[in-house]
Amino acid sequence: MALVLLAAAAATAGAQTPAAVLAGPSVIKLAETATVSGNGLPANSAVTVVVTAPGGAKASFGAVTDPQGRVSHRVAANASGRWEVAVHSSAGAELARTTINFLP
Repeated sequence: MALVLLAAAAATAGAQTPAAVLAGPSVIKLAETATVSGNGLPANSAVTVVVTAPGGAKASFGAVTDPQGRVSHRVAANASGRWEVAVHSSAGAELARTTINFLP
């Protein structure tokens, strides 16, 4: 019996919470709007979505995750190239990141 309890404790200790994921289209036409969706984030929490343009200019947008830890954000680019989208906690820690390549 002690052996069974030890194995259960070891399995529980190794369990981790799922990592946050931010996903959207990897390639899209410049005239289109990309929707980026995140999940695995803290539920009902204030987050900041940071969009970085190819030249390095950044824009930040406040959002609140839903009870399941999901958030979405629409990105309309004004220039072609590689755009970065990241979600940060209210403390400033990056939780998830994705890249969208806007084509002319």
